[in-house]
Amino acid sequence: MFNFFKQKASQAKNESLLDPNQAVECYKQGNYQEALMRADAMIQAAPSVALSYRFKGEVLLEMQRYQEAIAAFSQAEKIGGPGTEELCCFRALAYINLGDTRSALALLNAQLKAKTCSPELSIKIENMISKLSNSTHQQGS
Repeated sequence: MFNFFKQKASQAKNESLLDPNQAVECYKQGNYQEALMRADAMIQAAPSVALSYRFKGEVLLEMQRYQEAIAAFSQAEKIGGPGTEELCCFRALAYINLGDTRSALALLNAQLKAKTCSPELSIKIENMISKLSNSTHQQGS
């Protein structure tokens, strides 16, 4: 992804806007509005790059804009490719932050049932399901 955007940035008028390193730096510094603007610019320049949507989703998650984060993660998953396998966990986290544990559990269980995950991701999902189920049961007690 980075090489693609560096090449695009060198061809663009406002080349720094498409620099993924600067986008990540904005994110690390907590400048989420700037990071989001850069994510949108990268998506506009190359709408078929899943990692741009993933990055946008992560920024939106930090901004507590959970519905929009879910949409960005979903788009990244739809495109697929490297770096998108664990996005079901990110979407589940957004649902949890919305207070929608039921949707989070349904999503995670469906991902396990599909049997398309790596063994490591399956373990991570199983752990998330266990924690969510335990917290849901404790809240009901």
